[in-house]
This record gives sequence, structure tokens and C-alpha cells, in this order.
Amino acid sequence: MLDIPGSGGGGGAGGSILLEAFQVNVGGTLAANGGGGASMVGAGQDGQFSDQPAAGGPGSDVALPGAAGAAGDSPDGSEPASHNNYWVGGGSGGGGRIRINTVSGSADLAGSLISPSADSGLFTQGNLTIR
Repeated sequence: MLDIPGSGGGGGAGGSILLEAFQVNVGGTLAANGGGGASMVGAGQDGQFSDQPAAGGPGSDVALPGAAGAAGDSPDGSEPASHNNYWVGGGSGGGGRIRINTVSGSADLAGSLISPSADSGLFTQGNLTIR
């Protein structure tokens, strides 16, 4: 008899945001964060509207929690814990991409929160080509 225990499902990826205009002024939050992985006893959180990772599903006495989703400077989120005697939680959702294209190649980001961040490699800016 072969007995393969289940595990939690992986969190969803963050999707993408594309803004293109002559000038762009971001005075709030742009977030394309990954979701937390599920555990055998509960779902992970949706990607958060902040720079904080979504929590993985809860653990129990027989199941490990799911992994936290990608956010902030972390493009990949975290890996779920593993152990031979427990059901493993699902992996995290990766961060989405954010791109802003303007004529100058740089948006006004004063007072904004962008997640995933530029340090994660998932937020970029570039020049808008006008034809």
C-alpha cells in the first residue's frame, strides 16, 4: 500500500500593474503581492495592500502552515516548512510586476508605497514612446 499525504495548495501570484501616461503621480499604494500558501487546515491570505507578506494558512498538531506570500523586497515569498511527520503547507505566491512608463522615464512617487519594491526587481520604470 502506498500512502502519500496531501499538502496545502500554493498561493496565487501577484499579477501585474502597467501605468502609461505623459506624467504619472502615485500618491498612494500600488500592490501586486503574492498570496500565502494554504495549509491542510486553512487557506492562506490574499496578497496584501501593503508591503507586508500575506500569511500562509494556519498549522495544527498534524499539519505545517503554508508559506508567506511575496511582498516588499522579496520577489519570491518564502518556502513552506517541511518535516517527515507532518502534512506540508503550500508554497507562496510570487510577486507580480509593476511597470510605469512616462515621457521622462520617471514617475513622481512622493508619498507612495510600491510593493513589490524596486529592490525586488519587480517594479520598474521606463520611457513612454510616443508615435
